Parts: sequence; structure tokens; C-alpha cells
Amino acid sequence: MKSLILFVAPWLSACPLFGQEPEPNLLAWIHDGATSPLPTEASIDVTLAWHLAQLTPATHLESNPLGAGVHPDAIRVVLDAWRQDTIPLEWQDAAYARLRGNIDKSAAGHIASLLADPNAPRHTDLLNLLLEAPFDQSREVLIDFVLDESNAAADRGRVAEYLLLLGGRPALDSILPSITPDSDAPYLRRLFSAWRTFINAADLPLLEQLATEADGYVAQFALQLWAINERDSSARMRIYQLARGAESSFRSASMSALARGGTDPEITAALIAELNSGGRNARSMARRFIPQFSDEQTLLTIYKERAASMSPSQAMQWMPEIASLSLPEASRVAMQWLIDGGWSTGAPARSVVRYLARSSEVDPLLATLLSIDDLPKYIRFPLGLARGPISEDARAYLRSALPELMPSEQSQVFYV
Repeated sequence: MKSLILFVAPWLSACPLFGQEPEPNLLAWIHDGATSPLPTEASIDVTLAWHLAQLTPATHLESNPLGAGVHPDAIRVVLDAWRQDTIPLEWQDAAYARLRGNIDKSAAGHIASLLADPNAPRHTDLLNLLLEAPFDQSREVLIDFVLDESNAAADRGRVAEYLLLLGGRPALDSILPSITPDSDAPYLRRLFSAWRTFINAADLPLLEQLATEADGYVAQFALQLWAINERDSSARMRIYQLARGAESSFRSASMSALARGGTDPEITAALIAELNSGGRNARSMARRFIPQFSDEQTLLTIYKERAASMSPSQAMQWMPEIASLSLPEASRVAMQWLIDGGWSTGAPARSVVRYLARSSEVDPLLATLLSIDDLPKYIRFPLGLARGPISEDARAYLRSALPELMPSEQSQVFYV
């Protein structure tokens, strides 16, 4: 009781009805445990202060947020004051903390009903309060909130995301009726971010429906989730056709998602057709994604068939992918490209060198490359250092270059 008086007393002393000293009958009412009706001269602030004092702040609860016991009358009074926006500004943080430590299922339902009004005072804080309730107390309330389409789409999306993160697959099954092509984008955007962590085969028809029947962001993000998880070859081709007709940024994201399913001969063949006869944007997409859908030998073959007709800039775009292949022939092709002038392309040449440094196929051609007068150090040194333990040509270069190397580079050469 002493702590209760300490909590209430500051506001009692400030109450204009009582001046600097609270009336004796009000103090007696507090000491009696507030079992009798509140004295008629007491203000609403005093009533609110008394009920707040009954709620243990969340920061004072050690394990169970409801461990101190719930006071439904106090919660109701405080939430009604919140709805009426009569909680004094200096009390609002205390009210939040004390409510947060005492929310049961009934209180969660009360909060959800307040959130139905988009103009509710401190709307975001109310939503945070609902989401901070113990999940075993709030789960059913959260599900009902998501299913109620009269609630704000953004609020439903945030609640759905939280619900799925904590409730997993069973929670998703509970709100599946709310996921339709007509659902609001702000709702589905948040839901998708949590759903993607446990999509299974049973979800794929719904994702296909969303991808083909919804509009804008909803359709495109559904397409990406479908693409990531689909393994049926005919369905993957349907995804490819949808991605092909999407806007540029969505097209790239959907193709990248589809590529996560691994190589695909049918999609590779479709991309080769685009490379041969498509428009400029289609050819650019085909060149970018053929390496992600084709096996290594197919990719090398595609490059070799086109190499003779490629401009230097086109060959430069292909070469890092070619050099990354584990095929010996691919390493030789990339090494010859360096010798034929690819060494002067800057960043692409650096990428090619990083891959070739691990291949013994470059050793027979290393002397030819190192003999180029203008060959930059960022080509010479990494190749010489990597091939030095095996290639005499590489060791000869390192010995001749040693005086011009930086101390940190010289120390690396000593271990070759």
C-alpha cells in the first residue's frame, strides 16, 4: 500500500479540487484499499492514477508478463481513458508500461477493438501494445484482427507478419482465407515477408493464382515466391513467360528467383532463342541469365558458337562467366582472351585473373601473356604469385619483379 500511495500522491497534490493537500476522506479511501466508492469530490485524474497504480509495469516483471495478476477493471479504465484521449501527456509512458505488463486475452481484444478506429489516439502505440502481449493470450485476437478486412490494411499486414513469425505454419493456415488476388497490397507485402520462410508445395497453387490474377506489386512478389519454390519444369516455364512480360525491375527479380532452382534445359533453350532473335532488352536479359540456367558445357558451347561474331565489348561481358567454369577448355579460352587484348579491360580482366589463378591450364600460355610490355601489375602479380609454385615462367617473373614490389608483396613472394 505504501508504494501505491507513493505512485498516486504526486497527482493528488496537483489536483485542483484538493489544492496542495488531499482531502482526508480521499486518503482514507486509499488506505482502505479503494473498496468503497470513490469520494465524489475526486477528479477523473485521481481515478486513473489509482487504477494505473494497480498495474505492475512490464519492466518490473521478471518472468511471466502476467505473473503479477491481471486487474481487468483497471485495464478497462485505462484503455477507456486512452480511447477518450484523457490520459495526461506526462502519464502516457507510464500508462503504456503498466498496460504492457498486464495484457490478457480480454485486454488484447479490447485493444483490437480500439484499433478498428484509424483515428484512435496514439494508434501506433496501441498496435505496438497489442503485439507485445503474451502470444498465448493474443493469438486468437490477432487472427481475428487479420481476418477482419475492415481494419487498416497496413495494420493487418503488420499483425499478420508478427503472427506468422511467432505462430508459423498453423498461424498461416488460420488466415489463408484472407489471401486473395483482391487483397490490399500493404497487407500482403508484410505477410509475404514472413510467409516466404515456410512455403511448402501446398502453397504453390495459391501463389500461382496471385501471380496471374492480382495486380502490381502483389502479383510480382507472388511470382518471385512461386519461382523460388517451384520445381516442376512445366510450371517453371509458365513462370518464365510471366517474368518475360513483366517490367524491367520485376523481370530481373523474378528471373533471379527462378534461377535459384538450378539449371533448366527448357529455359536455357528459350533464352538462346531470345539471344538469337529478341529485342535489345531481351538479348541483354538472355545473356545475363543463360549462365544461371545452363550447365557448364552448354554455356561454353553457346559462347564458342558466337565468339567469332562478337564485338570486344560483348566478349568482355561473357568472359568472367567463362573463366569461372571448371572445364579445362574454358580456362584456355579465357587465357587466350587475355592475351588477345582482354588484359586491357580493367575490372573484367581482374575477375578473369582471379578465376584463372587456380587453373593449371594457363601455365603453357603464361610466358606469352607476361611478355606483353604494357601488361598491368594487377594482371602480372596475382597470376605470377598463384602459379609460382608450379610454373618456372611465373617464378622467373617474380624474381625479375622483386626489386619493384612493395614490401608487403615481397613478403608474399618469399613463400613461393
